[in-house]
Amino acid sequence: MAIKNFILPYDNDELRYDYKNHRYVLQVDHASYEVARQLVEVYQGQENAEAILEKVSQIVYDYIYSFKKSELYERMQYYLSHSKEMREAVRQLMLDVLFYGFQEGGWAMAYVTGINLQEVEKLDIPLKVAVGEVGDSIARSRGLAQKFIKYDFDVVESNPNDKWWYHEKFIGFSINKKN
Repeated sequence: MAIKNFILPYDNDELRYDYKNHRYVLQVDHASYEVARQLVEVYQGQENAEAILEKVSQIVYDYIYSFKKSELYERMQYYLSHSKEMREAVRQLMLDVLFYGFQEGGWAMAYVTGINLQEVEKLDIPLKVAVGEVGDSIARSRGLAQKFIKYDFDVVESNPNDKWWYHEKFIGFSINKKN
C-alpha cells in the first residue's frame, strides 16, 4: 500500500522543509498570525523567532518519534514529510506547542532540571510536558502518537536527483505499492 495523499516535501507560506534535519518548520509570519503574537517582536528579531520555531519543530518531532521503535525512525521521517495528512497534523501540533509556550512556561518546562533542592529529590518530568495536554491530544487524535506506521513502503539508497536527498550518505525512500 502507498501513502494516501502522497506529496514531496515543499515550502509554502505556512511551513518550510528543513532538508538537513528532515522536518517541517513553521514560517514566522504564519506562526505569528496563528498564535496572535508578533514573534519577531516577542523574540526581538527575525533570527531569534526562527530559532524558536526550529526548537518547536525539534520538540514536536522528538515527541512523535518517542512513540516509535528506533528501527522505524527513517520510515517515520519519510512518512511525516510525504503524507499530506501528516504534514497538516504536524503543522497543527507545532502551532499548539508554540502557543503553549506562552502559557506558564509551556514547552520550556521540559528543560528544567526537575530537582527539588529543599528535599534533595528529583521530580519526574515526563516528555508530555513539552507538548502539553492539548498537544498530546492533537498527537493522539491525528495519528502522530501511534506505535506503528499504517503504510508499507521500502527504504532504498538515495541519489542526488531525489527531491528529499540531502547528503551522499543519507538514505532516501521509495514507495512500494502493494495491492
